[in-house]
Amino acid sequence: RDHGSGVRLACSALLSAIVSSGASSERKKRGERGAGDLWTVQCLSSLMAQRAKKLKRLVKLLVPAGAAKPGPAIGQSLGPLGLNMAEFCKTFNAKTSSYEQNVPIPVVLFAYEDRSFELWLKSPRTSWFLKQCAGIEKGAAKPGYETVGHVTLKEVYHIAKLKQRDHHLWLTPLQSICRSVLGSAASLGLEVVDDRQQSQASEEPLPEEESSPA
Repeated sequence: RDHGSGVRLACSALLSAIVSSGASSERKKRGERGAGDLWTVQCLSSLMAQRAKKLKRLVKLLVPAGAAKPGPAIGQSLGPLGLNMAEFCKTFNAKTSSYEQNVPIPVVLFAYEDRSFELWLKSPRTSWFLKQCAGIEKGAAKPGYETVGHVTLKEVYHIAKLKQRDHHLWLTPLQSICRSVLGSAASLGLEVVDDRQQSQASEEPLPEEESSPA
């Protein structure tokens, strides 16, 4: 018990130090570290919660935004844990009320022994974003041998920016995330088009026609 109290006190002190330093003007000037500090705060908060409550299991789900409802899909995961499915659906739908409905949202659920739970939401999977951009329902049956659509470099960049908002990717360089998105596009059989050259070409004025001598 004394050891557990010491850990909680240490976590509380570290949380206070991070939050106070994040409020300083010097920390505000370094926006990238601010995101990392917020991720640290969330991790420490979960650690403190797990010290206060005994974690029973960690479950990963894929649930449509704003449309969670009690049923076999959710019941198979939550039923054995003794969690209230109606309460889970209510909490999830409230957290995703501002999302476009039915977008598949990956969920990390922390189930505790006292039958309470905590939800962490992630952005939709990279493959879902790519399929939406390419306008396809499924990827190639033989990636590398057939092409089922294309996406632009600009779309790859925007997908990477959205993925970087996930807590586990806040400290990952954007260039690395872009490479990962490019790899996912290749595995789906999508061609990546460099739209920068196309936009530059469209901006160039057409040459004037030479008038023929009279």
